[in-house]
Amino acid sequence: MTTQFDSVFAFQASRPTAGDPAEELTFDRLADNKRRGVQTDFLIDNNLLINIDDACNSIDSVSDEMLRESKLYGWVAFLRECERQGLDYGLTPGFGYTEMPKDLAKIRAGRLGENLRKLGLRWPHNDSPADYAELGLAEARFDTLDGNQQYVMAMPFASLMLMHAVKHLGQDFSPIGRFKRYLREHRRLISIVSSREIAIARYVFAEPADCPGPVNEVRATLNNNFGRPDKKAATPLAGMEKAALNGAFDITFLNAMNLVSTKGFEGRRVDPWLFSCDRKLSLLVDYCFTSDLGTGESGLFSIAASHEDISPYWKESAKVLKDYSAEGARRVMRQMLLPEQDRKRVSRERIEGLPRMVRAVLEFADEAVRETS
Repeated sequence: MTTQFDSVFAFQASRPTAGDPAEELTFDRLADNKRRGVQTDFLIDNNLLINIDDACNSIDSVSDEMLRESKLYGWVAFLRECERQGLDYGLTPGFGYTEMPKDLAKIRAGRLGENLRKLGLRWPHNDSPADYAELGLAEARFDTLDGNQQYVMAMPFASLMLMHAVKHLGQDFSPIGRFKRYLREHRRLISIVSSREIAIARYVFAEPADCPGPVNEVRATLNNNFGRPDKKAATPLAGMEKAALNGAFDITFLNAMNLVSTKGFEGRRVDPWLFSCDRKLSLLVDYCFTSDLGTGESGLFSIAASHEDISPYWKESAKVLKDYSAEGARRVMRQMLLPEQDRKRVSRERIEGLPRMVRAVLEFADEAVRETS
């Protein structure tokens, strides 16, 4: 289960096997990591960084009562106790600052070290939190990301942007009609199965009538956070792009956690956890998570709830998704059977084609807006 400290959720992106419950973040977990030489690392997302800044800004010290009012006391108390027990941990706020506007990232990163002191915590690194001050978005558009960011975020961004475009275009479609159209366009424009994003789309395209019981809460939460364009944007297309970019940052968080869990960092094994005030992310990981299934490669396999037995929409969408996933598995298998030199060539061509893929999806979204205006 997701560990919760007041308003702060702590969770991982992956589980050892499909049948395992989500791991809990405990003092015993940190102590065991320390004994085994594993670095416990806490990634901090955008929402929590903002809440820390709001709680500490313009005051010299923060009382426990003020922390309780801000719903941060449980999280701060946990970290204080870690320090008291000598349980080492790292803090990684960089991903959170990356998705902020540049001017706010600079200000907030510059204050983080002092804010942690006000909370009775320490900055657990040799560098300075102010080193993150050059991060941030100049503008909430994909083409303003730097080159490396574009390659890393191309898949989640394109898949979520396509979801918004199909939802906009298919306002009069049935839920299963929207999902089928989405997979057809995904096959045509993207052609790489992206499990988390497709799982999100299944919930976004569903209607309340398709989701009896607690599944409707999941649908509503994921739709509100991933499926709604930004209404403050200048145009419908810009609103879709901003929402897709926000969602892509979230998924990149999870992908980065899987990568560091598998590869480690600077020669050390790492146990990464995400601290977030965003319920949608912890809910997403509850219903769509990755697993190494004993291979030691976190994120290698994706497992998503099917809900096939609760309504015709979920039953039929599971079938068409299974067919699409099987196509993807066959493509991967064919690539694995190629000589090593050819495998590398195919992988290189796919990576080089990512910018074209994003452009094609943006053009489709633009056409969808024009068609319905």
